[in-house]
Amino acid sequence: MAKAIAFNCPNCGANLNITAVGHTISVACHSCGSVIDTANENYQILSKVRSKQTCIPYIPIGSRGKLSGTKFEVIGFMQRCDYTETYFWREYCLYNPYKGFYWLFEFDGHWSFFKTIKNKPSQLSIDEIQYLGEKTYKLFNSDRCKVNYVEGEFYWRVKVGDQSEIQDYIHPPYQISKEKARGETIWTYGKYIEARHIEKIFAIDQEPPRSQGVAPNQPSTYNQSNAEVWKMAWIYLGLVFLVLFARYSTAGNSLIHSESFTFEKSVPYSLSEGETKNNLLSQPFRIEGRTSNIKLTLKSDVNNEWLFADALLVNENSGKGIPIPVGVEFWHGRSGGENWREGKKKASTLAMSVPPGYYRLNILPSSSSRTSKRFGLYLYRDVPITSTFFWALCLVLLIPIWSAWRNNNFEHKRWSNSDFSPYWSVEEED
Repeated sequence: MAKAIAFNCPNCGANLNITAVGHTISVACHSCGSVIDTANENYQILSKVRSKQTCIPYIPIGSRGKLSGTKFEVIGFMQRCDYTETYFWREYCLYNPYKGFYWLFEFDGHWSFFKTIKNKPSQLSIDEIQYLGEKTYKLFNSDRCKVNYVEGEFYWRVKVGDQSEIQDYIHPPYQISKEKARGETIWTYGKYIEARHIEKIFAIDQEPPRSQGVAPNQPSTYNQSNAEVWKMAWIYLGLVFLVLFARYSTAGNSLIHSESFTFEKSVPYSLSEGETKNNLLSQPFRIEGRTSNIKLTLKSDVNNEWLFADALLVNENSGKGIPIPVGVEFWHGRSGGENWREGKKKASTLAMSVPPGYYRLNILPSSSSRTSKRFGLYLYRDVPITSTFFWALCLVLLIPIWSAWRNNNFEHKRWSNSDFSPYWSVEEED
């Protein structure tokens, strides 16, 4: 391994180094901005164009750190921007005498570790490529860029103002970039790195640039958690259906009493025209077994009218009553040349946690019928409640749906900076 070479800038006399001896072609002076041709034994100055702004690298040149198991030294730094000078990003040239050159890119506080690749990706479509027959990468950015600050050594002749055409393809956390410059095309392959790792790798005292927004190749933590949440949701869904099956299999759902009654229109007092009330009392019946729910079903042949039974389930021994009201209504007719109907002639209601014992139904019926009306009451014990399982199902699905929404929102933010966003709508384009 060749030793580093030290020399003085031929323009300002600043001390400069060549670390990648035999590979470095140019060195940009940190003091005056001159670019020196180190391939020329006389260290000829290639350019004296100095950037309009000073850019201090977060990782100082000469810093060393281990990435992917290899120890690298930062030997070069440049800042580039798009052609409109709207977006700026920084690139650090890393060198290892055995592995060669790698790159660290930083954009809005987001970092990626890149290497040059020799195998050209396959072009699947105008906006998709595939690398080594594996993942598909989608086009995120296509633009012209230029160098607006340079410092340190590089393996090509670089200076402020150099332009190139770039295309970025992403498959988070991976990214493949295509760059056309100096009559050649270079492909690089990179992976997203958390900013906190950069701080530790290079043992830098100050905090890294604060992350802003979502980077093109930033992995979505919601995407991973969303897959895990859906996995758990399917497990819980299976349990819900298992419990539902077991409940239906073991539920008694037995008819314990049925009785017919007549709503008598002849009762002297009325609440309003066509509406009357009278008290009815059922035959006594017994509820056996453990404490369970009771379903009361009302059936009546109502016709353009309603009937309501304000029922009270009364324990014969304790005298305590459990309200269990139920009503039916049925309407039909013809309007606008079409027949219509609404309502039902059968309805049910539930009373929960009814203990065993002897009971009667105390019924206070009311109806809009102008005549006497027959109706039947049917009592069922230990009825499976489908609504409970429906709400349990909604609760189980709510969490993965919310997780999917978060991931979708994250992707919207990622692609909001791209001209090739798959989330664009016709309205947005208009």
